[in-house]
Amino acid sequence: MQSNYVKELSVKTYQEAIEREVVKSKVRPFHAPSFFSGALLSMAVMGLLVVTPIL
Repeated sequence: MQSNYVKELSVKTYQEAIEREVVKSKVRPFHAPSFFSGALLSMAVMGLLVVTPIL
């Protein structure tokens, strides 16, 4: 039985996959207004849950 495995092709595909992932992550920059509004909303909800007594 003959093996048709070519090591160079697998290494090249692996490296291309890493490059695509790096390029994809650069497309989504940090959006400060969304981050801070989400943080404030979560702190407000947690503050309401801590202050409000369970009836």
